[in-house]
Amino acid sequence: MKKAVFVFAVVSVLLVSCRPAYIRHGVKDIHAERIRLEDSRAMFSVLDTGQVHGIYKAYLAEIDSINTYFKDQYSESAWQLMTQYGQLKKPLKTYFEQYASIQKDYDFSILQLSNLEYDLREKNVSSDQFNIYFKSEREAIDQLIMKSNLISENAVRNVNRFNELTPKMDSLIVVFKAGLKK
Repeated sequence: MKKAVFVFAVVSVLLVSCRPAYIRHGVKDIHAERIRLEDSRAMFSVLDTGQVHGIYKAYLAEIDSINTYFKDQYSESAWQLMTQYGQLKKPLKTYFEQYASIQKDYDFSILQLSNLEYDLREKNVSSDQFNIYFKSEREAIDQLIMKSNLISENAVRNVNRFNELTPKMDSLIVVFKAGLKK
C-alpha cells in the first residue's frame, strides 16, 4: 500500500510539473526561428563591409576618370560599358550604408525571441497570446530575412560585376588617354 501511494505521489508530481504542450511546441518553434535567423545573418555577413566600401570608392574614382576623359567622345561600346558600370553604384552603397542597421535588426529579433521564450517558460503568456506574439515575430523575421537577402545578394552580384567590368573600364580609359595625347 505504501508503494502504491509513493508511486501515485511521484506520478502526480511528474504530471503537475510537466509543461503544457503549447509551451513545449512553442519552445521548439522559437528555437527553429532562432536557427533561421542565425543562418540568415551568416549569409548577410558573407561580404566584408570594408571591402564593399573600398570597391564603392574605387567605383567613384573610375567614374571621375570616365567623366574626365570621355566627355563627348563616347562610342557605342563605351556607352554600353558605362551604363553597366553605372548600375553598380546603388547596390554597393546600400549594402555598406545599411549593414549596421540590418545587424541591429537581427540583434533585436533574437532578443525578442529570447524574451518570448522566457515569458513562455515562465507561463507569463497563454497559448492564444503566444500564438499572436509568435505570429507577429515570425512575420517580422520573414521581412528582415527577405530584406537582408535582397541587399546581400545584390551586393555580391555587383561586387562580382565590378570585378568583371573594371579591367574593361581601365583599358577603355587608357585608349581614350592615348587618343587625347595625340
